[in-house]
Amino acid sequence: MSSSRLTVNLDSIISNYRYLDSLSHTGTHTGATIKADGYGLGALASALACYHAGCREFFVARLEEALLLRSGLNKAEIHDAHISIFEGVCGNDLSVYTENRLTVIANRTEDVSWLATHGERAPRHFLHIDTAMNRLGLAYQDPQRLAEAVRALPKLAGVMSHLACADMPENPVNPQQLERFQQAMNTLSPHLLPSAKLSLANSAGIFIGTPYHYQLTRPGIALTGTPPDDKAIGIEGLTPAYCWTADILQIREIGAGETIGYGADFTAKKPMRLATIGAGYADGFPRQLSTATAPHHVSIAGIKAPLVGRISMDVMVADISALEEQKLATLSYATLLDSQFTASDMATKTGTIGYEILSTIGARTNRQYNCSIEAIASRLG
Repeated sequence: MSSSRLTVNLDSIISNYRYLDSLSHTGTHTGATIKADGYGLGALASALACYHAGCREFFVARLEEALLLRSGLNKAEIHDAHISIFEGVCGNDLSVYTENRLTVIANRTEDVSWLATHGERAPRHFLHIDTAMNRLGLAYQDPQRLAEAVRALPKLAGVMSHLACADMPENPVNPQQLERFQQAMNTLSPHLLPSAKLSLANSAGIFIGTPYHYQLTRPGIALTGTPPDDKAIGIEGLTPAYCWTADILQIREIGAGETIGYGADFTAKKPMRLATIGAGYADGFPRQLSTATAPHHVSIAGIKAPLVGRISMDVMVADISALEEQKLATLSYATLLDSQFTASDMATKTGTIGYEILSTIGARTNRQYNCSIEAIASRLG
């Protein structure tokens, strides 16, 4: 049994989805980006929660993610959910896409050509226009090529772009991208079916205003209850949907002058009582939170227990000297992340972003849910 657990509250994911949906007008559908295994919380469970809340458009990064999600949705007898793949066409096996009812996001002229070649046999697809990121997508500066692409695509479900700086609301790149996207749409609109959805806003894009929402938004990290900028944008309506705990493997006493962990970085100045906790950097707990680099604490039995020594691959050590003697017999776990110390808080402390904190919680950390996936699926009936 794993000594590290990530407990996911699916009701919080539902609540977060509904809050994000409420920020858009009635003509906008709120999708759900659940790539990287639902930002670490579990793609299938997250999808089922969002589906229960009304979501029908799901986005993942890679083909293998889409296949796993489709398999899980099929087992839950959900057949009306669309799954779109950000990376574009991967391989040339048409049947993989059509038999699994997957949506291709065409990023390159090669993707457009592949879809056009198959005509009405092609899978459902979006066209991706690059308006600032310079990663994936057809260039917005070439309206003729964009129009040719749209005319060539037989089952175009919509057109999208991706915001580069939406987590910085005052950044001038945001209105610049909006203008570029709208200019492209002015060129393409005569060639689009009335059912085609336009999509620009990710999690952060939802918060910077309805002009960015169009017909489809694609929140991702915000579904976990993590604000996209790790600060205050929208936080009042988001609830952290996770609690990360790890077992206490051993309690020991050491004397003054003894050292702790690799490198003997920490030396006890007085007798101490220590708890060895079953999680380390292989589980995604940042090694930067070792004593010498960024003093940190975890929560144990209601106290803030300082970490001492280096974070190891599999364990860390906390000072529980302040804990009342009578509580020792019942100690079982430490809390590493929760609503009191969130992924955003940890990201700020370690110089990264909440996305990285959640998505790197290791596979050997057991995911548990406040209700079973079957229970969420049963609500759908």
